[in-house]
Amino acid sequence: MRAISFGPPMIRAILAGCKTQTRRLVSDADKPIVDGGNGRFRLDAPTCRYGQPGDRLWVKEELRIADRRTRIGVMSYTADGERVICEGSGVAWPYKRPVLPARFCPRYASRLTIEIEDLQQQSLLEITEADATAEGFESKNDFLLYFLSTLHSTPANSETTPSVWRIVFRVVSNERTLYFAG
Repeated sequence: MRAISFGPPMIRAILAGCKTQTRRLVSDADKPIVDGGNGRFRLDAPTCRYGQPGDRLWVKEELRIADRRTRIGVMSYTADGERVICEGSGVAWPYKRPVLPARFCPRYASRLTIEIEDLQQQSLLEITEADATAEGFESKNDFLLYFLSTLHSTPANSETTPSVWRIVFRVVSNERTLYFAG
């Protein structure tokens, strides 16, 4: 099972049932190079690194120590502050930092699993108002401002508008029990 990261505002929208879509940039890693014969290579059709419809993804989210004094037994999810008691008494927070960014979230700390229902490659500007609502935003403009603010460089015009994966999903598991490996 592959992983997908979401920030705290997007986790809150998923938990509230307001977010059923996400968009992710199509990267060079999504465009496999294949042998075209005669010693030449070509780029094959992009393949989404998150999977295909029917695939399940475990969700990575930001975590933090709930009790900074003892660093033992309790952590919380940044998105909603939900505290989770770690299985086994005396289990210490195994990280050096008090906050663990989503990209470093271990599998055992994931409380959400989503299933891809639909997948489509499109231009970022093809998003509709209905899509923006399914992304958890009030409007297309709000979504575009948020999405573009997360990029390291902003496209200058429609000719350089990024290509994205439109991933429609549903939550299939919302587990609240955490088991520290170990």
